[in-house]
Amino acid sequence: MVKKKGFRKGLRFWFMAGTKEELEDRNNNGIIDVIDDQLDLIAQLICTGYKPYYDIHYLEIENGEHNQQTWNLGIQNFLLWGFAKKRTTSYLLKK
Repeated sequence: MVKKKGFRKGLRFWFMAGTKEELEDRNNNGIIDVIDDQLDLIAQLICTGYKPYYDIHYLEIENGEHNQQTWNLGIQNFLLWGFAKKRTTSYLLKK
């Protein structure tokens, strides 16, 4: 779908995944499917013309699960990136 629709000016994408969101690894590459799928989608978005950090941001939370605690860790990052006047790599989560 991404390849077919192509680049659309003004669209921005923010992705977040925790490394313990699930256990499934359908291709047995050692990376859980939720992360694998997001990285594949991001790669396709970049090939379509979207720019990392400006149009696309990916946050991976070590030991993060699919729960409110993990989402709380990500929300500040989302707000900083989503509403910043200038987007850079400085929005990477700092521990």
